Amino acid sequence: MDGERLRRSPRKHGSTSSRSDTEPQTEPESAGNVFGETDTQQTPRPPRRGLALCTAPNLSYPHRDPEDSDFAPRSTKTPSYTEKISNSRRPTFTSGSRTGSSVTSRTRSTSPIKKMDDLSKLEKPVKWESPEPFELKEMVEETGSAEALRLFNAIWDIAQDEGFLPRELKELLKGELMVKESKFATEDRAMVIPDKQLEDASKILPSSDDSTNHLMVLCNELTTIRQIVNTTKEFVSNNRSEATWNDHIHGPTLRLAVSNIPEVEAENITTSAIERTCIPPARGDLETLGGKMIDYAFLLRPDKALETRITNFVAELPDMQSFNQSTHGPLCKEPTGVLIETKVESKRQGEGKTQLGIWLASWFGRVAKFEGSKKLPFLPVLLVVCENWELYFAFNKEDRFEAAGWLDEGGVSGLG
Repeated sequence: MDGERLRRSPRKHGSTSSRSDTEPQTEPESAGNVFGETDTQQTPRPPRRGLALCTAPNLSYPHRDPEDSDFAPRSTKTPSYTEKISNSRRPTFTSGSRTGSSVTSRTRSTSPIKKMDDLSKLEKPVKWESPEPFELKEMVEETGSAEALRLFNAIWDIAQDEGFLPRELKELLKGELMVKESKFATEDRAMVIPDKQLEDASKILPSSDDSTNHLMVLCNELTTIRQIVNTTKEFVSNNRSEATWNDHIHGPTLRLAVSNIPEVEAENITTSAIERTCIPPARGDLETLGGKMIDYAFLLRPDKALETRITNFVAELPDMQSFNQSTHGPLCKEPTGVLIETKVESKRQGEGKTQLGIWLASWFGRVAKFEGSKKLPFLPVLLVVCENWELYFAFNKEDRFEAAGWLDEGGVSGLG
């Protein structure tokens, strides 16, 4: 999508509801202000059901991610959405733990840090907390960021099954899913469609108009979601390695989540290591904190102004020439905005939290050196265990880093 002129499809306003599914996407220019000196915060959104997909082929980035995905369904029979909705887990916000499917462990090397106790040994420790929903909202409000509060409210609506299905497909989905009206968005989806795709569509379907192209994009998205759901159901029933889950499910899901946000990309960083100078200091002896720490990150593609600031900042650093705490490819110049760790066994949740904790502590330590970064309200982090996705907000407190949640964003074993 880089270097290609993009065009937004027209948007039909059917409501003035404040819970618009498109709010974060209608102001792409704010993405450049993520590390700006204003008080607003444009944070990349976590994966959510029903996000737009430009085209199915766009789900892979062969120039960045060596793990290209195979989206072919494993069965010629596609389960009905009624089956999917009946088998899926309803989103909730709780303070308890959750049991995921137990499958074979990862094939890549495991980080040596496995005990959550190690997070308390850092000079500035990382605490994982489980506040009530209203308490977490108060924590977000205390940051003073209107953009952060907007993000929280939008995510909470999704967790409550509000407005996450595209209303353009209501005729197709309502009967099959047997869901209430409130599950559908109140406005049409605002989408970014590449000019090349529009050109191809006009050649294949000469009579196509903007409305037709709009629906074609949504149908592409629906097809991709069906494929991910089918593959997930098979993987839950038949054990797969973490690398296989990442390749066929987690990677495609994350790329789908940001496919309609040109300023954000999902990057596989399983080969990334925290540089020695960025390892958070600890009290007493700990095993090495380097190595392969987390699996994915959402990266911000900076606009020209922010890119210049980042280039100047990196050039003046005394250690390594990288904006983030790793020298892995794009991490040198593209800020990370969401950290993601994946697991395939529920008993390894603690290990996943430890890995995320070390990484977020290192991230705050590095990014804090960038002018204006102290106004960042929080860092979203995702812990994925098989088909279950948990969202936490990491706050930089005076004496600790606090990862608060979890907010259950459902899973990929069903659509409803």
